Amino acid sequence: MDIRHWYPCYNSAFIAFILLLGLVQVGYGQSLITKKRTYANFQGTYETGINLALVLVTGTVSNASNATNGNVKSYSTLNVPVGVAGVLTATQYLEFTTNGQHTNRILIDANTAVTLKITFPKEILGLLSGIEIGSFTELKSVNAGLVNRAGYRADNHNPIVSGSSLLSLINGAGEFEITIMPNQSFNGVYMKLLGNGLSVALTNNFFHAYILENGSVSCIERDKAIDKLSGVRAGGINLLNATGSVTNPWGVVDGSGPMTLNLGTQVLSEVFHTTIFNTASRPNQVAKVVIQNPGGGLLNLNLLTGLKIQPFLGNTPVGTPINESQVLSLRLLPGPEGKNELMVPVAGSFDRIEIKMGGVAGALGSLIVHEVSRTFDPFLYPAHELDEKLMQCESVDLKEAILNYQPMNYDYNYYTVVSGGVPMSNSIVTESGTYYIEAVDKISGCSSARIAVEANVLPLPGKPHLTITDAVNE
Repeated sequence: MDIRHWYPCYNSAFIAFILLLGLVQVGYGQSLITKKRTYANFQGTYETGINLALVLVTGTVSNASNATNGNVKSYSTLNVPVGVAGVLTATQYLEFTTNGQHTNRILIDANTAVTLKITFPKEILGLLSGIEIGSFTELKSVNAGLVNRAGYRADNHNPIVSGSSLLSLINGAGEFEITIMPNQSFNGVYMKLLGNGLSVALTNNFFHAYILENGSVSCIERDKAIDKLSGVRAGGINLLNATGSVTNPWGVVDGSGPMTLNLGTQVLSEVFHTTIFNTASRPNQVAKVVIQNPGGGLLNLNLLTGLKIQPFLGNTPVGTPINESQVLSLRLLPGPEGKNELMVPVAGSFDRIEIKMGGVAGALGSLIVHEVSRTFDPFLYPAHELDEKLMQCESVDLKEAILNYQPMNYDYNYYTVVSGGVPMSNSIVTESGTYYIEAVDKISGCSSARIAVEANVLPLPGKPHLTITDAVNE
């Protein structure tokens, strides 16, 4: 037996000496000023059509107030029905105001980015010439007329995207964000559906519109997931033939349970889910994804064919899709479910994470996702490495346990208690026991959760008692 495994605190010279002799007797409180969403909070609709025997038939906007109620899950629905001769339209205006009242509308500077969240069913992607998105000013109420219902209409429309330009932005079906930058001052944005004897109904859901402004976000809220996008893209097939789906897509945002990405029979199509966080991150924050194989059995990176995890800042990718070379850890979590925890540091600032499956032959057919989150908590080395780093002679340096150690961005505190207390003067401990590590953002002062570690401090051996017999004098 190698004595270094039996008692690691002996140095190599001493071990050589005793082996030569052959006989031994051993006597989380600040707020962060950052960019946050300001939602359009007043809405108006304009529905026009034709009058058939004194019956007015128009496009419609149902549940219109849902687009300005502050609930990211709710939406209005714009619809132009099938098979009606003539021109029918449904337009919804979302206006920015100081208090939700049209009389207190805000004039927003030109070249300010504004984002709309909309659904695009795959059945209507060939009809995008009937959809128009733009900005407006001078919204006014209108009375009911021969070919229109009572509502609101803007005198100044600024169309920005429609038809082929819209198709290039969404490239799929499901929920998407469209970001436009009007070249003139505006009060809000609108979406208009236009139909003329369609053979397919034209329907879109309109969730909300927002701009980003400076605001205060609490430390608890900064890394919180607040919204999601999900759907299917064509990949290597015609989108109309895609069979993919996302089940319970809100689950990883609101904690209602796991979601499932399923390609169905067409693995060459793509399914996607994007988790959107409250703020942009600091560089080198860690993205965490907890996944599970629906068919049972363990997952490893070699089995995740066709799976891509891409951080974004708005619509801009941050780095390349995450692959094996970037992964800090893919480890099996305790428990019978076979969950795997994937941890990845993201070099740049990001505010969303897209998980995409499919597009290639042999792609994994389905995947359960339990969690998509973002943290700057200290992330520890895997257990087998951690034990070695935290078992040393005379003293242990706790910072050696931190895999994502970033002293340029964070200060680290070390405690003997799980909450409260006074931090230790440094990271070095001389007694075995449980200690707690906390990261503190140098800019915001936000503190992470405290992470427990077990230090094992081994004492140096005392002076050995040696008995030498049968000495030979030469």
